[in-house]
Amino acid sequence: MSRYSASLVLAMVFVGLLSACSSTSETSKPERIKPERTRAAIVTGLVASGDVHSIVKSATRYAWHPEMAIVKQHPQLEASRVLAKSKQLINAELGRKGYQLVGLNQQPDFLVGFGLAMESSLSDNQILAKAGLVAGLTATKQQAANPQRYEKGSLVIGLFKGINRQPDWRVLMQGYADFERDKSEQQRNYEATITRMLRAVPAINSL
Repeated sequence: MSRYSASLVLAMVFVGLLSACSSTSETSKPERIKPERTRAAIVTGLVASGDVHSIVKSATRYAWHPEMAIVKQHPQLEASRVLAKSKQLINAELGRKGYQLVGLNQQPDFLVGFGLAMESSLSDNQILAKAGLVAGLTATKQQAANPQRYEKGSLVIGLFKGINRQPDWRVLMQGYADFERDKSEQQRNYEATITRMLRAVPAINSL
């Protein structure tokens, strides 16, 4: 089993978005969601900021942000595969909610961006300094005692009203990768992670 597939279980860090958000003026207080266990009993932490309803109100179509799909370099990540898989899962979840993916030149109603990183590439202190958001997830005794097997990572997904570098809504999730976990279980966990992160985005028929 490759460490690439193990690292997919992670929710990792949206580096470019976080850097861009360092100058963002927030009017809404970040919302911290209670940690929960996935189907594989992996504890994750999540925090969100912004008003997602103001972005998707009357919206039906979205496109990928041309600059905000970033993977922080890490020896265990195959960037092109991680990006492709993440886009596939985000597209699938938004599609289930009724939103249609279109090209950037087709006047989308909003844009989507995301980014990924491992803790060894970007620490919680760096995330907090750049974005003012951190999920506050800490290692268990087992995880702390086995750093070669476990590593924390983070994922940020952001929604934008236009082509700018400041997201109008963003959600950060953190979790620990178990490099020895079964590949199919890792895949299910990552799918569940994307679903949970986008839970706040309402389905079109509910607006």
